[in-house]
Amino acid sequence: RVIFMEKLKKYFKNKDNLIAIGLIFYYFLIMEGASNLLSLLIKAFFSRDTIIKYNTTFSIIVNITIYILLGALIIPLSLKYLKNDYEITSKNTYTVARSISIGILIMYIVSFASSVLSQILTSKSSANQDGINEMTSSTWGFISLFLVIGILGPIVEELIFRRALFQVFKNNTISIIISSLSFGLLHMSNQSGTVLDFFAILIPYVTAGIVFSSLYVICNKNILVPIACHITNNAVSLLIVAFSSGLIH
Repeated sequence: RVIFMEKLKKYFKNKDNLIAIGLIFYYFLIMEGASNLLSLLIKAFFSRDTIIKYNTTFSIIVNITIYILLGALIIPLSLKYLKNDYEITSKNTYTVARSISIGILIMYIVSFASSVLSQILTSKSSANQDGINEMTSSTWGFISLFLVIGILGPIVEELIFRRALFQVFKNNTISIIISSLSFGLLHMSNQSGTVLDFFAILIPYVTAGIVFSSLYVICNKNILVPIACHITNNAVSLLIVAFSSGLIH
């Protein structure tokens, strides 16, 4: 018990551990608290008909606000790690670029396989993806969400689900499991359907989390590798949506 208490004291004396814990709490506080607060404010200041008419616009504004709030604190408090990994990357450009390229290839192979499995198990679609499709139906919506979901979102999420969570839990195996599951569950808000539908739709998100987490560990915890892969994944997905909807010709 004495040894455990000593380890616990040492753990909480580490400034990096405390910052990581604080950022994780802040992330989930903003994701849940701010989104609910903004929804309440919209309902308080606008009529039901107005909300229905401009529902997509309100959704875009809420998403932009949330990620700006997240990025405004998480990125500055993570600059030390970003700078350190950038210096490592600049000295090993070829190695890191190769890791990113291989990571992107693996990501798409795994994404395709998990999506096929998901579609076999359920005919339901992802509420998260449906929401993105709706919000990117206009030019301004696409541009704003491309900047937020395509670039800012992946940076924030990787700093939380990879760098911060791995800092907190230390053990790589435990970190990969917790990181991947929490990353997947985050994308399941407002999802309807049966339990089977829920888990079937969860599969692609969890497998993506596993890929990003594994890349992070394999690349000596260089956060720029999963960030680059995550940005590529989201940016390409948004472009595909834009092309399929006719927004981009």
